[in-house]
This record gives sequence, C-alpha cells and structure tokens, in this order.
Amino acid sequence: MTKFFSAVLSLFSLFTFSKDFNPKTLVLPDNPTQEDFSFLKEELKGVQVVMLGERTHYDANVFEMKVKIAKYLNKEMDFKTIAFESGVYDVYKASQEIKKGTNTSDALKKSIFFFWSKTEEAKLLSYFIEKNNVNIYGFDDQITGEYGRTHLVTDLYNYCKNNKLKLDLNKADFELLMESINSYTFDEGDITYLKFESELQKLVRQISYLQESETQFYWTQIIKSIIAYGKDAYQKKIILSAAIIVQKLITLEINKWLITYWPI
Repeated sequence: MTKFFSAVLSLFSLFTFSKDFNPKTLVLPDNPTQEDFSFLKEELKGVQVVMLGERTHYDANVFEMKVKIAKYLNKEMDFKTIAFESGVYDVYKASQEIKKGTNTSDALKKSIFFFWSKTEEAKLLSYFIEKNNVNIYGFDDQITGEYGRTHLVTDLYNYCKNNKLKLDLNKADFELLMESINSYTFDEGDITYLKFESELQKLVRQISYLQESETQFYWTQIIKSIIAYGKDAYQKKIILSAAIIVQKLITLEINKWLITYWPI
C-alpha cells in the first residue's frame, strides 16, 4: 500500500478511506520529540494520504513542525512520498535531477515556491528527503521555479520528438508565449489562445496512446497544467476558481496514480 503526504498546503485537511475518523485537538510542546507524535499511529491508522497545512506561507515555525511530522510519518509509519503545492513540471524535473546526482537542496530551490525553498527549514527537509530516499512531486499548475522557466519548453519538445508526437506550435513562439503566461498575460501575437489549447489537447490525446509509464503519466499532467495555466492568464484570473478547480483535478489524478503504481 502506497502512503504519501503533502508537506506544503495552504489549508489543513486529512484524506482518509475511513468514515470513522474523529480528529482530536492536542497541545504539543514547543520543541516536540518523535515520541510526542506517537498518537498519530492510532489517529492515522489505515490512512494513505495526509495533508499538512498552514495559515500563511510565511510561518517558519509551522514549516519546522511539518518537517518534524514528516520525519515521524516516514520513520514510524512508512510514508515515503511528499507532495508540494508547487509546479507539476518543476518538482518532476527536480526529482529527475536528484536521481542524476544533483544536490536535493539545490533541486528544491529551483522547483518549489521561493517562500518555502529559501527558508532554513527547507534545508532540514532537503536533508531528510535525501537521506531517506523520499519521493517528491508537485501539483500546482503554475511554473514555480527556475526549472520551469528555463527547461520546460525544451523538455516538452524533446519529449515529443523522442516519442514521435506532433505539436504544431513553433518552439520559439511557444517559448515567448510561456514567458508572457508566467507574467499572467496571454500574448496572442504569435499563437492564439484557441490554437494553444487545441494543440495541447491534441498532444494529451496522442500521449494517451503511449505505453503506460511514470514518464507518460507525468507529461500528461504537465501538459494539462500548462493548459490550465494558459487559460488562467488568458481569462485574467490569477489563481482564482478555474485554476483552483483544475489544480484539484490534477492533484486527484496524481494521488490516484501514486496509490496505484508507487509501491512502498
């Protein structure tokens, strides 16, 4: 049974397959030890997905506490995957680079949102991920780091070339368009929105015919996130309802895939 948890969410929620979940309010010491989290074994019995949240993205003490909880879930309850509220592509790229030998801290700095990656607590999390062989993934439709800004378009076109997929969008024009989308503007000077969405939807359908694999799955999610990101910019709705709904759909698809295909 695959277990995983999200380390950085804006709200706290807990997904469980049990209808009898009854959360308790507990007061932990300022500097809790691993023993102080022992109550989680009973509270989370049978749970596969845990989400840890925060009131704002800038509470360092909350982030520190989440790192400690993540360590406990990993060491005592065998949770082995962390999900970040950061770009699908960015964190996927970070994961691939880490497997190639890139320092985990450097990879996270280039992938997850800056208000987490630049904290001291992020260094603790990076060390924990590296030493315990923890899997990572992202589920936000935005481009959230250097990886997305500098490598996404090239990697997309290389993936299409390597798998003989057709993407009828000029690469140079698409690069310029993605730059504008990153600024929450959809510049239709070279590529219209209808062309953008149509060609990427066609690409998703082409990928669906490829042999099922982790790479095939992730590129499907990455392209869906690009479509959502472009739609958000085109409609001038920065991180509003449409993007949030798509983000949740992407999250559910990734969660389902991880539970099914990533063994403990």
